[in-house]
Amino acid sequence: VSQSRYAGVSVVQMISKRRTQSLVFARSIAMKMFRIYTALPLKEIGLNMGGRDHSTVLHSFDIYEQMYLHSRSYREMADECIRRLELHYLTEKIDNLSR
Repeated sequence: VSQSRYAGVSVVQMISKRRTQSLVFARSIAMKMFRIYTALPLKEIGLNMGGRDHSTVLHSFDIYEQMYLHSRSYREMADECIRRLELHYLTEKIDNLSR
């Protein structure tokens, strides 16, 4: 959700079957974030991303790596999404500790 809010892509669009470039890029960041921040297997990541196959998830990691290396704007968007997710996570942790 953090990624979709930042990229201006709705969750419905994110899990849709559409393959426009902007959606492919947004999905690749979201799937990479699933991989970084969860222990979910590839199959589960794919299911959470609209029922995609594990091989699609692997391909999305390739897209992420290539775009991260070669596109400054993509890298900035990915880094900002990760920063926002980490900030959200830390804020929730602090809130839970203060209860």
